[in-house]
Amino acid sequence: MRLADLKRAMIPGSKWETIHYRGGIKGVRTIAKANSVGVKFRNAEDQESYLDWPKASEMRFVDGWIELWPAWYVEKGAEVPLLKYKQVND
Repeated sequence: MRLADLKRAMIPGSKWETIHYRGGIKGVRTIAKANSVGVKFRNAEDQESYLDWPKASEMRFVDGWIELWPAWYVEKGAEVPLLKYKQVND
């Protein structure tokens, strides 16, 4: 998978399992909106969060998961990805 493939897959209504290691957030989120800048997620409690599209160099694909490793995060000596996403098939 490439960044372009990820952008095509993250369409409104699609569901993604999310793990945010730094924020302690885990669960399934639905894409509420996607555009050229990023994507807006909605969780089960109807709260929204926004993610700017990462650079391709900040992404890793491991066992079906998309891991995000932003440069600022790696420079701090991170040992786990900042975020992980995996599409949920209904």
